[in-house]
Amino acid sequence: MKFGKVILVVVMGILLFGNILALSEEALKAKDSLANAEQNIKEMQQRGIPVNRVNETYQDALQIYNAQVLFEERGQGADYKLVFQYVDDLQKVKDTAIEAKDELSVFIETYDEAKLDTNLSSFEEEYNNILLSFEEERFEDTLNLVNDGYEELNEIQSSQTATKVFYLTTTQTIKDFFVNYWLHLLVGIISLVLIILIFWNRFIKWRLKKKLKHIEIQKGAVNGLIRKMQKNYFKTKNLSESEYLIKLKKYGELLRDIERQKMVIKGRLYQQEREDKIRKNPSSKTNQPKEITSKNKKQSKKNIIKNISQKKVAKKKVVKKKKNKKR
Repeated sequence: MKFGKVILVVVMGILLFGNILALSEEALKAKDSLANAEQNIKEMQQRGIPVNRVNETYQDALQIYNAQVLFEERGQGADYKLVFQYVDDLQKVKDTAIEAKDELSVFIETYDEAKLDTNLSSFEEEYNNILLSFEEERFEDTLNLVNDGYEELNEIQSSQTATKVFYLTTTQTIKDFFVNYWLHLLVGIISLVLIILIFWNRFIKWRLKKKLKHIEIQKGAVNGLIRKMQKNYFKTKNLSESEYLIKLKKYGELLRDIERQKMVIKGRLYQQEREDKIRKNPSSKTNQPKEITSKNKKQSKKNIIKNISQKKVAKKKVVKKKKNKKR
């Protein structure tokens, strides 16, 4: 009885081994690609990225693969192109998801820093939409929404600069303010116009310095993520080398973009300060050409008069010589 069971196991093993050997090279490649896709899904789960979207793609590819293997075992034509296509799509989604995750992390830190000194209640809906796009695995939309979010944050911070003074100096409603202080308001508007005309360049410099400060905050957030990533890679060993290099490259690109914006703002600041110096202390060289031209005009007049007098003297000498010859 035992000998019969052994024979049965051996026969089943031979049949299974024969099926494996019977698989074509394309089928084996498709199987390897599915294994890589499964590894990508596990990596996304470890990074805290939702995987429902890639799971569906993987299941579709796996079903197609199993169906093609059955066709191949029956001697019918098998085509694994769709399997490879689905696996490629899964790889692209994974790369986009990792990029969106990194961009979103930097944006959240920037948002938290800006929220400390700016009222961002008007931006909460857009902020929640950004988070929702990532949770719903719309990673391509997340990247676009993050870029739009940076612009919206800058506009809100700039617009609130002028209105803060107004809200701090009055506790009355707008209607009471206009009724009771219309004359003061008129004087204030005129004064404000005069102040803007006088201190416009200072206001521009202050605004540029404010933008420079926010860029420095963003740079600090990126550097913090880099330090955290290096700790995970070198100390705790929780980060693979490939993932470390990808993230390091992305953070490097972010830092280069931040430095480019920083250089542009510094250039505009330098230009404003140079214009202020020229207004306060006009260069003496600018007045020199006028003095030189006036002196040249006087000198040229003197030379003309001198030449005319010399010609008259020469004519008189010629006339005297002729008279002496006739005598």
